[in-house]
Amino acid sequence: MTAFRFGITCGLWSLLSVSLMAQEYATAREAYSVGAAFHNAGSYAKAQAPLEAAIQLSEDVEFRVECYRALLASYRLLEKGDKMATAVDYILEHSQRSAEKSLTQRSYLSFLHQRGLAEEAAKRYEERYKANAQDATALSMLVELYGQLLDKPDRAAELTRQLQVLVPPDPKNPLNVLKQAELGRQLTKAGRHQEAAELYEKIAPTDPKLAAWHWKEAAAAWMKVKQSDKAQLAALESSKCEPESRNDQLTYFWSRQLADILVETGEYELAIRHYELALGKTTIDGYKKDTQAKLDETRRLLKK
Repeated sequence: MTAFRFGITCGLWSLLSVSLMAQEYATAREAYSVGAAFHNAGSYAKAQAPLEAAIQLSEDVEFRVECYRALLASYRLLEKGDKMATAVDYILEHSQRSAEKSLTQRSYLSFLHQRGLAEEAAKRYEERYKANAQDATALSMLVELYGQLLDKPDRAAELTRQLQVLVPPDPKNPLNVLKQAELGRQLTKAGRHQEAAELYEKIAPTDPKLAAWHWKEAAAAWMKVKQSDKAQLAALESSKCEPESRNDQLTYFWSRQLADILVETGEYELAIRHYELALGKTTIDGYKKDTQAKLDETRRLLKK
């Protein structure tokens, strides 16, 4: 009981301190200007109080987002994560910039991982989701927590589908393909390979730059459920696409993995081309040695 009273006392004192600080400023913008000056000078601890006062003095949503955005640096200095959670949730719920929401979410996941707070955050968002099944912010955070930090792919895939029902993906938004691909990854991790294959085949034609990779992923998933005919068709589609080109490492993995599937489905000539491409995209001795061995073996198979 003593600890409980102490917690309440600290919370009330914190609110009182912010209220008193707010009284020092004539307007929210004045308080923000003081906080922003400290923030820009790298004095994040000193920026906290005036920025919090600015929030208390204003009801404007966009202005509050601006304040919370600046407060993220201040809240990283605090021992507890409750104020960081409040700031992140407000930005995710009210920012009009999809890129900002994505960056804020990724940064928060890193914060939770570094502090060992992922389980605690998941519990909090599960409680929010249980209380309100329309809480898109809670759903989105749970998808990322289970998929990225807590290694619960079944739960991540289940919640991803629920999120897509609640907030249908915008086909014009390039982030849509990435979100769908992430669902495919979670389905694969959960061993739901046929669902993953069907999803990858669905999204592959929607983005030419990622099509080769997604067709390859579809082929790999079909192989997991011993659907070699479908795997062969998906692999051939991948080979027809513009090659994976985001970086040499991804090009290597795409070419190498695709070549392995092509060998398993009897497409030796095409597999040889992709092994050769893979060899030219890596400088790692182990990768080169293993790929060269695969290439030599495939050439022998072709001569039989």
